[in-house]
Amino acid sequence: NTQPKQSGSVELDLEKLMLDNVRVRMDDAWTGYDYDIDIGSLLTNVEEIDFTKKAIVVSRIDLANSSIRLRDYKGGKPPTPKKPMVIDTTAFNPDEWTVNMGSIKLDDCHFRFVNKEGKPYPNEFDPEYIEVSRLNAEILDLRIVGDTLRARMEHFSALERSGFEVKQMQSIVSVSPRASICRDLLLQTNNSTLGNYYAMHYERFPDFTDYIRKVRMDARLVNAKIDPK
Repeated sequence: NTQPKQSGSVELDLEKLMLDNVRVRMDDAWTGYDYDIDIGSLLTNVEEIDFTKKAIVVSRIDLANSSIRLRDYKGGKPPTPKKPMVIDTTAFNPDEWTVNMGSIKLDDCHFRFVNKEGKPYPNEFDPEYIEVSRLNAEILDLRIVGDTLRARMEHFSALERSGFEVKQMQSIVSVSPRASICRDLLLQTNNSTLGNYYAMHYERFPDFTDYIRKVRMDARLVNAKIDPK
């Protein structure tokens, strides 16, 4: 519900949201885009949503046994003349909202993105057929202030269809329109252990579409073990 606090002020009183066994599905063969979202369980505790102060405070988000499956393919819609690609350079968080989240937990979740008609490359990473299972995470003290997101990643693990596995990832993370930085990093994969600092510097987020030429990587490895596989 909404509660008027004063003239021109709106506060949304959500408090708690609980979902169990919810499924949302859309198959759009006209445009060629399908999505399938299954929520096993979702618990959200919201402390405050204030549109006047532009503030969101969430103490807890727990998501378990859930999956998101996306499929992009050639639909039945007749082709239209190609337009020049326009890269969105809108500033992040232009309205300067502040967001504080105490904890975000993912338990045994799944994500899949398919952008091809054929089968994925066997035993290797295929950027057009990404499937991540056994996705678990615990993120604490996530804050968005201005154009920067900061959080403490206590745990992250996942298994990709290709066989690549993140067994453990811990880090203090910051993401801004100019740099994404992992401090106090510990990253353990199938055969490697990396740490303790990694950053990507860029002029703007769309630079990731031309990663090799426009993104500068800065890695500082201490007591690291790197396997060429």
